Amino acid sequence: MESIFDRIWRLGPAGLVLKAIIVAVIADALLLAFILLRRTYRKRYFARRDARVLNCGKNGMRSFLEKFLLLLA
Repeated sequence: MESIFDRIWRLGPAGLVLKAIIVAVIADALLLAFILLRRTYRKRYFARRDARVLNCGKNGMRSFLEKFLLLLA
């Protein structure tokens, strides 16, 4: 049974083109995987950050108004 490398070797220059195409497809797949993982991570990070900022904003405004009303009284 002949290996895939022997078959590519018999192709000559076309074998180099085939190897380049295979490497390019693998590189594209890895890049796409990296982009999707990074997108998922950033989506979660910013969702948590926004929730924390909104919570702090609500509590901060409440405490600010309480202090302000105490100064007026």
